Amino acid sequence: MRNTLLKFLSLIMAVFAFGISGAAFAEETSLDGIGTTASIERYTLEKPHTQIVFIGDHLGFSNSYGRFMDFDGEFVLNHDDLSKSSVNVVIDAASLEMGHEKWSAHLKNEDFLDVEKFPEIRFASDSVELTGENTAKVNGILSMHGVDKPVTLDVQHNKSGVHPFSGQYIAGFSAEAEIKRSDFGMTYGLPLLADNVKIKISIEGIRSDGVDADGGDKAAADDTNKNAEE
Repeated sequence: MRNTLLKFLSLIMAVFAFGISGAAFAEETSLDGIGTTASIERYTLEKPHTQIVFIGDHLGFSNSYGRFMDFDGEFVLNHDDLSKSSVNVVIDAASLEMGHEKWSAHLKNEDFLDVEKFPEIRFASDSVELTGENTAKVNGILSMHGVDKPVTLDVQHNKSGVHPFSGQYIAGFSAEAEIKRSDFGMTYGLPLLADNVKIKISIEGIRSDGVDADGGDKAAADDTNKNAEE
């Protein structure tokens, strides 16, 4: 059970997720099934199979779904001291997509995200609380629309293992959170338009073998992000 919990923690440090923040738990000396001896591991978000989605109530008639199409993120896991692990995710606010040109443009203008003035959305985790064998709460700071606010992600570990096509080690998980857009200075349409916004994240992270926390070659992960077909 301890092995499973430690593997999940590694995955949690990957998020968001958003996260993202990630998890894949490790023993003091090694990770079962991974065979690593390094004290530090790095995971990069695999874009083709990572989704960052938000949901808001539209006047009580329906739930509207939006998605951010462009983002970057990675986490560094320090097995010697998990408190020194880190995760950072940066989202291109202008990559928001609602499936309708005018609607997407409205959410990007000064009534909502104001992407010209605030082009990036960031999340950085600061702590992890285990809540079960495959679940945890990831606490961090969400920076959006010029405001920094604490946000907690409820994270579920899905699976960690070697990808059957690429041969790379992948960690996957899902995460959810709920925020108030008014907390970030977006008050347009209240109270008719919903204040509460749900965030749903599904990610896959690629482990960069043999890379320490100070740098290294992420070419394998970059190639997968560009060319992934499975």
